[in-house]
Amino acid sequence: MMNLVSKCLFSVVLLCDSASAGSVADHLGVGFSTEFMSEKPSKSKVIDQILPDLKDTLGISMFRIYNAVKDAPYVAYLISGNRRTKFIVDIGAIWYRDSEQIKLDALTSDDVSRYLTDYIDEVGETVKAALGDEYEWLDNVSTVAYFNEPAIEYKHWFEDQFTIDEYKHILKRLNRMVQDFFNTYKNGKYSTTITVAPIFIGGIIPNFNFTMGLTAEALKLQAEAGAPAGVYSNIYSCHPAGLNGTQSFQELSTCVGSNGTVSSLETQVLQWREMIQDAISSEGVPVDPTDVKLTISESGYPTAGDPFLSEYISAQWYASTIRQMEDPDSSLYGVDVFFFEALDEDLKPSDGLFGLWEPHWGLMTADGKIKEQIAKYWPKPDNGHQMDHMSNPEPLHHSDNLEAEEK
Repeated sequence: MMNLVSKCLFSVVLLCDSASAGSVADHLGVGFSTEFMSEKPSKSKVIDQILPDLKDTLGISMFRIYNAVKDAPYVAYLISGNRRTKFIVDIGAIWYRDSEQIKLDALTSDDVSRYLTDYIDEVGETVKAALGDEYEWLDNVSTVAYFNEPAIEYKHWFEDQFTIDEYKHILKRLNRMVQDFFNTYKNGKYSTTITVAPIFIGGIIPNFNFTMGLTAEALKLQAEAGAPAGVYSNIYSCHPAGLNGTQSFQELSTCVGSNGTVSSLETQVLQWREMIQDAISSEGVPVDPTDVKLTISESGYPTAGDPFLSEYISAQWYASTIRQMEDPDSSLYGVDVFFFEALDEDLKPSDGLFGLWEPHWGLMTADGKIKEQIAKYWPKPDNGHQMDHMSNPEPLHHSDNLEAEEK
């Protein structure tokens, strides 16, 4: 999971078609960040090695970039490797800049317009340098996330400034200013119809009653803009912060998602679907609930940093999640899931505050090689991007196997 500083920075995610479930490979995405890497990958490594390995070996071709300004060259590289790549842009720290600090409740539409114009131009300058002066990178943007994990951000920054109701009102206002900007800014500059939405966290959190209101407001504005309807949440079914030394391997097996069990990831997706239905009904949102795309914008399991973390257990979590996504009876069927993250970032804090696991979330090592156990157990995509179970071992989730592997 991103630390609280990087959560506020810019991020980019791909949104795929919500109309049909398609193959599982059509719904797999991954975060891509180099901000906390001591040695950043070259353009040739990204285009010639990392991108093909993610797509051809893991079936992943959708990306979330966590700081689009600092990682603007990688936005260009990913587009160069696949011109059809689409992104969601997170502008969560819109009230805070190096040169000024505007209070969240004091933001004006002029502030938002100025900030977003600068942001678009700064990323665009790098992309144009790589792809040509006529290239508009917003053609690859489908969704803007105006706030990342508002419940956590409230507890971290704003609890002593606003009541929950005040905070909810402020975020609704921010939502509308961001949506209005993109509705107006388009004017021939880019071809996509951009969706604007917050990115929530986990399940529906008690005592944070703004979740339903913000969801309803976002869906209303999406409908007004004629944009695809979408709700986004970072959902971790088995986050290491919730593990402890007294947990049994049986409990760990259930958390990871053993055969024949329903993981908490599926359970939380069911909760979100119910919440979306309730928000649409209670708030009179003019959207068909079946048209609302739920995207898990961040999820994963690290490969080191705690006795309950390893490449093997991580591989079981990913394989189990993908197989649940393949099951038409699963709540994960047809849901886009973005794994955190593509590459290990060795400079991420590992002092215990954010967990010793922070540098180890990657599906790949920092030099762009898929981790051995993840490659071994990952269902392989065929040429039609279906996931082939016959080309790799069926993961054994039961507690005896987990314990044996750890020994």
